[in-house]
Amino acid sequence: MSIKIASVLALCTSIAIAAPTIWDGTADVSWYTSSAQAYNLTTAEQLAGLAKLVNQGTSSFEGKTIALGDDIFLNDTAGAGAGTWASVPHTEWVPIGTSSRPFKGEFDGIAGKKNRKIYGLYVNNATKDYVGLFGYTSNVKISNLDVLVGRITAKDNVGALVGYAVGGSVTNVHSEVKVTGNNRVGGLVGYFTGTLSTSSVKENVVGQDSVGGLVGITTGSVSGTDKSNSYFTGNVSGRKYVGGLVGAGSSISKSYAEGIVKGDSSYVGGVAGSATGNVGSAYHIGGDVSGAGYVGGLIGQASSAVTNSYSEGNVTGTIYVGGLVGYAGGAITSSYHIGGDVSGKLYVGGLAGDAWGAITSSYSKSLVTASGSYVGGLAGRASKTVTGSFSVGNINGKGYVGGAVGYAAYDVADISKTYADGLVKGDSSFVGGVVGYTSGAIDSAYHIGGDVSGTKYVGGLTGYAYSEVKNSYSEGNVTGTSLYIGGLIGDGMSIDSSYHTNGEVSGLSYVGGLIGNASSTVKNSYSEGNVTGTSLYVGGLIGDGMSIDSS
Repeated sequence: MSIKIASVLALCTSIAIAAPTIWDGTADVSWYTSSAQAYNLTTAEQLAGLAKLVNQGTSSFEGKTIALGDDIFLNDTAGAGAGTWASVPHTEWVPIGTSSRPFKGEFDGIAGKKNRKIYGLYVNNATKDYVGLFGYTSNVKISNLDVLVGRITAKDNVGALVGYAVGGSVTNVHSEVKVTGNNRVGGLVGYFTGTLSTSSVKENVVGQDSVGGLVGITTGSVSGTDKSNSYFTGNVSGRKYVGGLVGAGSSISKSYAEGIVKGDSSYVGGVAGSATGNVGSAYHIGGDVSGAGYVGGLIGQASSAVTNSYSEGNVTGTIYVGGLVGYAGGAITSSYHIGGDVSGKLYVGGLAGDAWGAITSSYSKSLVTASGSYVGGLAGRASKTVTGSFSVGNINGKGYVGGAVGYAAYDVADISKTYADGLVKGDSSFVGGVVGYTSGAIDSAYHIGGDVSGTKYVGGLTGYAYSEVKNSYSEGNVTGTSLYIGGLIGDGMSIDSSYHTNGEVSGLSYVGGLIGNASSTVKNSYSEGNVTGTSLYVGGLIGDGMSIDSS
């Protein structure tokens, strides 16, 4: 069966390079033939004609393909380099597709060997919904296109490429258009249920709720390849669900964001404000991240696993604040945060504010500061295992403060092959060089590089340990102003093959060079250094305890 193709060729008046033809605001539909399966558009008037045909209901172009045979200038680009482009009058674009009449065809910008370009996209209507080059699409494949020099200001469902996209895919599309809106605002797509890959944005994005450098909100995926990541470069600002790549989304892989990400409320992340799917090989650099609750250098709230990812820069919030993830519902593996401080009030961690999945082979190099409790160099609170990980930097909080974990409990919260390097200071109870309070076992863990201080339940390794501690040690001074102060453990169960050295231990009562109060056995362990107590139960090894074996 033969396929009829309607091809529209631009007139070439000169072989020499001439100034581009600028759109006059009219729409040309003369190229359209209903029986054709593919169309090659070469002028802005023809592209505007596509919008007219779709929006008036002539055709949705379902099963048909639109290609660009030339670069298109919707407006003059004069002043773009000087930053004055937006200050002069422009012809406004009418988006292709509406909520009642969506575009359903395929749009491929490439008709040669490189992406076709659309210059001067401009919309300025703060009351308008479904705004972009395309307003509303349904199961559309859009690929191989650059949208350059432009500005869009609208209300909801706003993106340089598509305002609202149901299904479909976006591949190899790049934008340098500033986008401003209210809700569901993205540098490329405002609302998206499809997949986005190997695409990028280099401009600022501003909105209120569900705001992202690439996509405002998506139930699909954002991904790149080993050779070509998806990425965003610029600043993103909004209220809640704000992310460098995605405001609220699902899975993200082989992608990154560079720039400042700022939210005035909750769910703010350097890459995503919230992610329900797995996040892998993603990173954020080049700017600080700030918000109120659920704030992360990479992800504000991650429901699934985070692997092989990292973040750089300062992270600031109030509750559930993490250098990498604010609230981690899944595991964190082979990931890290460096190059910035982490600060908040409650549940603050150099890696995760609150971690409900295991932390494995990951680290943080951060100054972590909180005005409240549950503060840790890796996690403010951890509910599963922490293994093969470390924290470098000073940790300062109120209660439940640890060099690695502030509070480790609820599930299998064992800590193994993990260390903390730096000063640990708490203004209240349960303060430890590695963990403030733990109900899990500790094996092969240590604290070095700084003193540990607090009020009650203070230890060079852990303030309180409900299970066994073995093959572990701490170095440095340990100071408490009240009860249960130990060079290794403030109050705990059993100790095996562990020690404290290179520091003094001081407190009020239940003060020990190794443990302040031991509820079970201490064996094959020792302490070095002076021990000072001003009341009862003070010992060079144990302040008060059950039995000692070979120690």
